[in-house]
Amino acid sequence: MEIIWTEHSRADLQCFLDNIHEGTDKSANNYILNLIDYVTTLKDNPYMGKSYPKPILVDMMQLIYRKHKILYTIYDNKILILAVVHNSRDMDKFFKSFLIQ
Repeated sequence: MEIIWTEHSRADLQCFLDNIHEGTDKSANNYILNLIDYVTTLKDNPYMGKSYPKPILVDMMQLIYRKHKILYTIYDNKILILAVVHNSRDMDKFFKSFLIQ
């Protein structure tokens, strides 16, 4: 299966890199690269994530990587990465802002 990162999910990764503190650039880059590498395991096992408990607009799955939730859906034999959200975020508020965009 092909993995497609939506514009929103790519912006989430960029936001993470933009908001890190000086001196941690290398570790932040490594974190993002490892997260992306982890997501590629979905190609062989797209259902390894758990169903998201509250369907919003589509059946959504979540894959947890350390401090982040990777939200995705499977559509037309493709894996669409919808968002990458820090675990500390209030998901109800996140979805309200996500749906408005």
